[in-house]
Amino acid sequence: MMLRDAVHDYIDWRQAHGAKFHAGAYLLHRFLKHVGGSAGCDAVSQADVLDFLAGTGPLTRYRASKYGVLAGFYRYAISRGYVIRSPLPARDDEPARPRSSPPYVYSRNELQRLFDAIDVSRQRSIQIDADTLRALLLLLYGAGLRFGEAQRLTLDDADLPDALLTIRDTKFHKARLVPVAPQLADALRAYAASRAERPLPKDTASTFLANRDGTPLARGTIHGAFAKLLKAAGIGAPNDGRRAPCLHSLRHAAAVHRLESWYRQGADVQRLLPVLATWLGHADLNGTQVYLSMTPELLHQASVRFDTYVNGGDHELSKHPRPLAPPLPGRIHRHRAQPRPQHAEELPRHLRPPSPVRPRQDPQAGRAARGARSHGTALCGSSSTISKVTAPVPCRPATSGCRRSAPSRASSPAVIPYISSGAPASAPLPRRRRHRSRSAGSAKPS
Repeated sequence: MMLRDAVHDYIDWRQAHGAKFHAGAYLLHRFLKHVGGSAGCDAVSQADVLDFLAGTGPLTRYRASKYGVLAGFYRYAISRGYVIRSPLPARDDEPARPRSSPPYVYSRNELQRLFDAIDVSRQRSIQIDADTLRALLLLLYGAGLRFGEAQRLTLDDADLPDALLTIRDTKFHKARLVPVAPQLADALRAYAASRAERPLPKDTASTFLANRDGTPLARGTIHGAFAKLLKAAGIGAPNDGRRAPCLHSLRHAAAVHRLESWYRQGADVQRLLPVLATWLGHADLNGTQVYLSMTPELLHQASVRFDTYVNGGDHELSKHPRPLAPPLPGRIHRHRAQPRPQHAEELPRHLRPPSPVRPRQDPQAGRAARGARSHGTALCGSSSTISKVTAPVPCRPATSGCRRSAPSRASSPAVIPYISSGAPASAPLPRRRRHRSRSAGSAKPS
């Protein structure tokens, strides 16, 4: 079977089972272009696959993505009988995935420069005008949308009178409602008025963001326009190990700036973190917690919060800020001293009196204790002194040699056996039942 036909069958099969598989399909088409789609499935050698995996640049996490897509395709091809074996190298022979570089987060100064340079960068534009590019950047930063979500947003989904956006067909196959601030809503209303003058191919189901001719925005065209905008604003790739600035960095900046504002306002960030996760459309909190330590400014705000909690805000850190890396706020709450309930039945461990040391007893005292327990009583004082005691009520001294027993640790009332020596007898022992009598040698220790 031809390699091209097998790849198309696999893509159709994945998408028929509910997967979007856009990135995987893109990688497989690149693989076809690299090895030649007209070749047979068995004609692909391991050298061809290794050359495709290596690429032309340094080792990145992209290699692991390519390996995963090809592994899935060849499992499908082997199960259908298209190939006999997989030309992929063993997974253990693959290089370790490099550590992911931290994303780029725009500062507020850089954001201002970006928006100021929009008109200059779009002077000779053909498809994307300045108003459309500005509206796109406002949606990515002001509403925290992904590029694909802003690209698919329709006129029906933008409820501008109520300042509410309905985001559909998201990354995790979910929909969400995103409220927008009044200032952003006014800017979107102004763009919607100009958008109504352009062609509407699908009436109100047409995309909210569109080119001059009314067609939806293309990803490649947008990335080219944004590259020109970065150049006009004087923002380039950093040399500190971070990724290069891109459109998705606006979403990162929206999340980080929101967290910084909460820290400055003294809000409970841990309580508000699920709200931010819902606003961003994350599947869980793991994707949102990465923003807690993304910038030095955010770490400094957390440091000031931690110093205020420990020192009451009078420490040197609050007066002379320094960019420290404190424990995450989640750890602060776990280490905070919480008041423990004081129950009548049990004292806290650090206030509990030491357990009394039981002295050695003679066999006669052991028999007395066993007889007392058989009647549901406890011994307090000498071997002949008996007091009925149930926890948490302390023993009442019967003689001058009696010692109070410690409260029981049991949650329900229980008999406390306690034996002490050295006090005179003050009460006769109870008579034992004949059928329970045992010899002194067979008695169990009390």
